[in-house]
Amino acid sequence: MLFRSTNEKIKTSTIAADSVFVLEGQTVASLRKAVLGKVKILDKASKEVSDTSKLATGMQMVLTDEKGNVLDTVTVVVPGDVNGDGEVKAADARSALRAAVKLDTLSDCEKAAADLDSTSSAHSVNSADARYILRAAVGLENTKDWLKDLK
Repeated sequence: MLFRSTNEKIKTSTIAADSVFVLEGQTVASLRKAVLGKVKILDKASKEVSDTSKLATGMQMVLTDEKGNVLDTVTVVVPGDVNGDGEVKAADARSALRAAVKLDTLSDCEKAAADLDSTSSAHSVNSADARYILRAAVGLENTKDWLKDLK
């Protein structure tokens, strides 16, 4: 994937090579500006979303050439946004905690969003991750720090 630049709001990671990590609150338009080339952003139902839509975990970024041929597809991950609504809320912490104690199973992109310490390519979600998400949901944790810690 070719980006004009990666910054504190948009970052690629070796932990999840097929994903692009974006800061909570970013819009489709901000991601389009960072990408070199033509790009479509699709929601979980594979429908194209508007430029004003918030980016959410599970969206697909499809890079195409001038003829519309698909060159690459990556998954959007918003750290802390486990349920894919584009925001970090207490419900995301609940999902992460339920996954940590094996009550729920998360998809790969949901695991990437929940695993805030990014210690392995397996995205092991634990109770500490749920705690970080809950702290962010109530304003005690800065989600910008999560992108800085990506490898």
